[in-house]
Amino acid sequence: MNAPCAVMNDLFRHLQELDRDADKKAEFERLKRSYMSDGIDYGDVIGRTQEIGPMLEDFLALVSAGPDCLAKKALDAIVEVAAEDYAKCMMQRKAA
Repeated sequence: MNAPCAVMNDLFRHLQELDRDADKKAEFERLKRSYMSDGIDYGDVIGRTQEIGPMLEDFLALVSAGPDCLAKKALDAIVEVAAEDYAKCMMQRKAA
């Protein structure tokens, strides 16, 4: 008689695990939607994971190679700021 009880207990634990997994997946998706719907903080997006860097590099290369548009003008402004920061850093190194 113990065998059926053990099987039922195992089945019950398995179903509980499935419920917990489903709850975790639902919470993950809710948080993901919340992150995107509350107004995107692009600074946070850029710094969120190391995977973003190469993706951002590819995106910027595509914009740079594309036709003249607002995105390309914005990229030019970003590159200008980066170039100014680079020059400042190099001048500080030489002064040190």
